[in-house]
Amino acid sequence: MDAPCHFAKGRWTVDQIPLNHLVAPAAVIDITKKAELDRDALVQIEDLQNWEMITGHTLNGTIIMIRSGWGRRWPNRESYTGTADYDPTKLHFPGMSKEAAQWLVDKRQIYGVGIDTLSVDNGVSQDFPTHRILYDKNIFGLENVANMEKLPIYGTTLYVMPMKVGKASGAPTRIMATYPKHLPFYWGK
Repeated sequence: MDAPCHFAKGRWTVDQIPLNHLVAPAAVIDITKKAELDRDALVQIEDLQNWEMITGHTLNGTIIMIRSGWGRRWPNRESYTGTADYDPTKLHFPGMSKEAAQWLVDKRQIYGVGIDTLSVDNGVSQDFPTHRILYDKNIFGLENVANMEKLPIYGTTLYVMPMKVGKASGAPTRIMATYPKHLPFYWGK
């Protein structure tokens, strides 16, 4: 987890994030097809609006989870980061556009943004606008999220459980999802 203070001075540290922001509905924004065509793909405002139109739900009060399909590239470092070099200017992976981040803070009230890549900003970003926009509004980030392909686009409740480290800007985090058995995409017993 990146706590908001990771990029925004005076914002919440890991231990200050309210519990009701860590247990919330998930809104899974699936950009897998887009990311297959462009390794630097970005979640755009239209992707967020389409999720609301398709599901009939609002993004308010959710933790947004961006599914790019990048998780299946792990643990191949070159495939996951887009480069064999350790040079951060050569990274390539999907993220969220600064316009989508700004739309979220202006038009919706969300708690966090998670993604199955190294960062909520895409790999080519050097100034991290999505981090700055979200974190300034006390919206946390979850990066390198595993098993994103197992989440339906709506209907789940996320339990985000960071190691509670005082005054920390980040922490290892376990994320669990539950969902009602009556939903058509339930695959449990």
